[in-house]
Amino acid sequence: MCPKSRLVPKYYIPLGIWARLSASQLDMIITKEASTEEKQQALCSITKYFQYILKLNIESGGMILFRNFDSELRLEHLNVVATKSLGLTINQICRLLKYTSLDDTPLDFSIKIQDDGELMKIYKEFEEWLDNISSVKETIAYFHCYNKLMFHELNSIYMPWYGKKAPQIPHKCEKVFQTFKYLEKLELKKDKGKISKSEYKERKEEGEEDLNKFILEFF
Repeated sequence: MCPKSRLVPKYYIPLGIWARLSASQLDMIITKEASTEEKQQALCSITKYFQYILKLNIESGGMILFRNFDSELRLEHLNVVATKSLGLTINQICRLLKYTSLDDTPLDFSIKIQDDGELMKIYKEFEEWLDNISSVKETIAYFHCYNKLMFHELNSIYMPWYGKKAPQIPHKCEKVFQTFKYLEKLELKKDKGKISKSEYKERKEEGEEDLNKFILEFF
């Protein structure tokens, strides 16, 4: 049994669940005329995801758990890119974490937004970001892959007890991971002076175009 198995029900499973809920709610918002309540519920789910990230980092210093170290790196990368694509600053996320709680229901969360001018300002910026469909789709894809990879690794850990193999990671997520790796190697080549500036720029643009193309496969 993994020495950090106590973290599984406490943090890892909730992280996977809230990533999935965040993706589902954002997807619903861009496919229909969403109400203010539904938009605030999506922000509530995203906030809970970050609350679990924060608590996990405080307690354990990060995700040092899985047998497959590449998966740990992928999860961390997905968290970083999802945060960047979300359209909220680190200070805004920190304020959401400071003035809300894991115990908050969506109604509690909405009431806090109404009662706090800064939280309302953050929500309004989030609401504006929802009109940036390409960024929203990017965030959905990253949360979706986070959920799939998290539960794939958890099922791999407990496979002897379940008596069956973990579900395969969707091919579209694998293509996203491969593009991440390609872009990371490209950065290393640039830092070591093994590639010209013009070639680096050209290949980076190609990699980012591929990534955008793969993200569209989620919809």
